[in-house]
Amino acid sequence: MSEPIRAAGGLVRRHGDVLLVHRPKYGDWTFPKGKAKRSESDEDCALREVEEETGLRCVLVRELATTHYRSLLGPKVVRYWEMTPLDGSFRPSNEVDEIRWMSPEAALMLLSYNHDAAVVDSLGPVPQIVVRHASAGDRKDWKGDDRERPLDEKGTLQAEKLVEVLEPYRVDRIVSSPFRRCLETVEPLARARGLEIERSEDLADGAGSARAKALLESLSGSAAVTCGHGEEIESLFGKTKKGAAWVLDPTLDPTELLKPSY
Repeated sequence: MSEPIRAAGGLVRRHGDVLLVHRPKYGDWTFPKGKAKRSESDEDCALREVEEETGLRCVLVRELATTHYRSLLGPKVVRYWEMTPLDGSFRPSNEVDEIRWMSPEAALMLLSYNHDAAVVDSLGPVPQIVVRHASAGDRKDWKGDDRERPLDEKGTLQAEKLVEVLEPYRVDRIVSSPFRRCLETVEPLARARGLEIERSEDLADGAGSARAKALLESLSGSAAVTCGHGEEIESLFGKTKKGAAWVLDPTLDPTELLKPSY
């Protein structure tokens, strides 16, 4: 029995939509994918094939379903990753002459192959991200209004690093405690994403876990980044360092803790 052909591809996701490609040779709609080179990892293959077929340079977010089917050349195994585009633009070619951004529901109606539906089904909901504000010195050493206590040098570096750490994730909204140290934590991210920071007293220091939880629940399912204080965040998610972030799946408990290196 021959070894399956090893291949990889990606579901590029933007604003909740997924990217489909049209291949004129086959007259089909599918996801960008292709055969792996002999010494190439599946991850590198997926990124390369997506860039070659769509012109988009992407980053991997997480692995999705793997498909198994028989092609004209024999059995084929394709591993897929959810991806976030960083830059680039599409140019029609002989291999791919058209692309479409579609909702996952609409994509299921257009896809040419039943096995591709499993990949769409493995997409999870858009994650929400909760950030504890970065380092801002010691409360007892600050003589002014605590609402105006700024980030220290370490915290400034943490805030800048957060932009890189959250690069793979979709961010549509940024909601923060109105305290200066929280606003300064997400300001670099807001600049990088071209977003305004929404201020909420429900995330303020001393607002209490019930108010913070209610706000997070109201944002469930949205690509929101929220920034608050240790007392409220740790009461909900447990002990964490300043500047760290929880990645939340609306259907699960917190799934991942991101700790920026600094």
